[in-house]
Amino acid sequence: MFAYHLIQIINISNINSQRGTVVRRLTSASNRLNEEGPHSYRVHAKPLPGNSGIGLDRFLAAQRLDIQQRHEQLFTENSLEKIRQWNELKEGFELSDNKGATQKFIFEEELAAYKKLRYESKPAKLLEAVFKGITTCHQINPSFGEKVFFEFPLENPHFEPINCTIEFDDTALRPVFDEEEWKFFKTINKINTPFEKDMMRETKERIEIYLQPGDVLFVPFIYDAFYFPSDHFSMYSTKVVFRRWDTNEPLSILDLHIHRRSYLLQHAVTFICETSGNWEKQLLLPPMARDRRVNSVRCSDPSVKVSIRNATLQQIIGFTTYSGDTNDRRTFLLMMYTDHYQTRLLATWKVTILPFFNVDVRSIVGQTTRLHLLVHRRR
Repeated sequence: MFAYHLIQIINISNINSQRGTVVRRLTSASNRLNEEGPHSYRVHAKPLPGNSGIGLDRFLAAQRLDIQQRHEQLFTENSLEKIRQWNELKEGFELSDNKGATQKFIFEEELAAYKKLRYESKPAKLLEAVFKGITTCHQINPSFGEKVFFEFPLENPHFEPINCTIEFDDTALRPVFDEEEWKFFKTINKINTPFEKDMMRETKERIEIYLQPGDVLFVPFIYDAFYFPSDHFSMYSTKVVFRRWDTNEPLSILDLHIHRRSYLLQHAVTFICETSGNWEKQLLLPPMARDRRVNSVRCSDPSVKVSIRNATLQQIIGFTTYSGDTNDRRTFLLMMYTDHYQTRLLATWKVTILPFFNVDVRSIVGQTTRLHLLVHRRR
């Protein structure tokens, strides 16, 4: 007979997911696995690198992130002013004989001030989160004179039909009410969304949209970069708010970002005309790219009347405006389009008008004549 050792390694786990190693040593006298006793176990347990601290680490990380975000976002100038006043109050506070009571008082006051700032910021954060959940951002990049068409999906999440109103304050942005215009823009932009007749109703006070429960409507909009605000740089943003008519609650928000691109100039012409009078000019258009025809024209100067007419295979553009003094140099842009909705920009021309002062001189041949000539200095 010889003695032998049988070692059985068992991994067990408790409720807290902490694992240990149990070593069971059997002798020749008790070599059956079903015989157990306190003397037959040796337990070697140590915490294993695992998931024991993940929950606590996530909680502490979330707390640190929350404190950092609140310190960066929610501590406004008013909050910092309150903290500064409280620090000045602490510096001028004289400690009493009972130091423990004094420190407790200071700690409670600081904790109360922090809780007040924390609770005051919660409604603002909740409101910000609510508006962020119903806000859709959209970016367009038009150049001067172009029109950008897009559709906004408006959904009714309620279980009842509602009337919705549209609110916006940008003159360059407008909804599309004409059905033929809407179909035209959907065709050239290759948009296959459903088409709804009489979807919007415009009154003197507001624009209304009727939504069925769970209904999704694609509201068409056009941004006309011809009316880009002059007091903005190359980028700005505007908002369109969709509200319930009965409760005035916001249903959805469109956050539109406009990045203006530089326009491409094809031609630049200069004309000289007499001062202080009506000026008319007709210009023969050269052949356009791919033999395209100009169907409509716009001018950046509202005081200039522009017209276009067809002369067999050629096209002629006419200008009519009032010329100023000799130092009144005028420059404007002409935008030419291939469609009557003024969407497809074909060419952009720059026109400059230089008024001159006409002097009539009557003299005899062979004699010298002197006269005074008044020259205006350009400012």
